[in-house]
Amino acid sequence: MKKILTLALILLLLLPQAVLAEEAAEEPARYTAITVQKADLKQEAGRSRTLRTIRTDAKVEVLEYGDTWCRVRYRDKTGYVRTKYLWGFVSQDAKNWPSPQFTTCRGLLTLGADTLIKGGKFSGLTAAAGSVIAVYDEGLTLPVWRGSAQLPVGAGAYTAFADWQTAEPGDIIAGFTTWYNEKTGSPLHKARQHNIQLGCERISGQTVQPGAEFSFNALCAPYKLANGYEVAKNISHDGKGPGGGICQVSTTLYNALLGLPVQITAWAAHRPTGVNYIPRSFDAAVGSTTDLAFRNDLPYPIRIEALPQGGALTLLIFRAE
Repeated sequence: MKKILTLALILLLLLPQAVLAEEAAEEPARYTAITVQKADLKQEAGRSRTLRTIRTDAKVEVLEYGDTWCRVRYRDKTGYVRTKYLWGFVSQDAKNWPSPQFTTCRGLLTLGADTLIKGGKFSGLTAAAGSVIAVYDEGLTLPVWRGSAQLPVGAGAYTAFADWQTAEPGDIIAGFTTWYNEKTGSPLHKARQHNIQLGCERISGQTVQPGAEFSFNALCAPYKLANGYEVAKNISHDGKGPGGGICQVSTTLYNALLGLPVQITAWAAHRPTGVNYIPRSFDAAVGSTTDLAFRNDLPYPIRIEALPQGGALTLLIFRAE
């Protein structure tokens, strides 16, 4: 009888832990992320018991995001990891959990005159009058490489993006701009610009119906000479190859999409340190083994327009007619 009572007591003590473990396993992840280095999975945020050590480049499920700590699930354990040890956050429900660490552009500026654009480590270019560029807000701050630039009041005509929930057919609901010049990819910069132009032509005008999936590679791959691409600088062992520069098109599209409730279904960064023309972990690599793909979870079709305006590469998302 004493043994039975002891066993019952043990079971009662273990039951809450089992219930908590089951609840943690059932809790949906808000994001997935990748560890940039070995990271201790802590029982609580701050100094607490280490549940296990997570290896470098491991994929974890993020249950709660915080600026300092994230609550994550890794294999059979749930605990806390310092946010600085994670990168490559991908939302698992873009409607309810927008991508963290990302600043959405809110509108479009049509330049009224030739304008020097320079910021971050970008050496600059003169964007032609009439170019359309995505900006953070009507204060005319815009992303430039890993920094930003501030344009003077009156630099052009500002148009706010329409809210996707109330947009009418033909409205622009999202957009993003990245930059390149003759030094970008030099001495093969002309080939790189050709590849960017070709990629833009192949995705521009594409309409994605509600519930349908878009694949960048389905339209633009294979990245070979036989498919019209030229040899340009890229991030590879050789440092160059056919299609070099095409990833700037996929990256710009990716950043335009992050402000919308579309589900990213395929994505990969070039490397943990990223690329120069976009903040770290917001690049989108495409190639023989990587793709950028998304499912349109909006209640209406969307259309993609790609504008390679002499170095001002703007991707726009419209509510389709």
